Amino acid sequence: MEYFLTATAIIWAVVFGYVLFIIGRQRKLRQEIESLKQLVAEKQKNTR
Repeated sequence: MEYFLTATAIIWAVVFGYVLFIIGRQRKLRQEIESLKQLVAEKQKNTR
């Protein structure tokens, strides 16, 4: 039974770490999208 509880705790820790990793990647991607939107808006202003 101890091995089962240990394995379950390890699996949850890995899942939690993976979720945090995905949240961080998503945050970076949103920032990059906003930067690209600003660049596109600036280029559109300059071409008018």
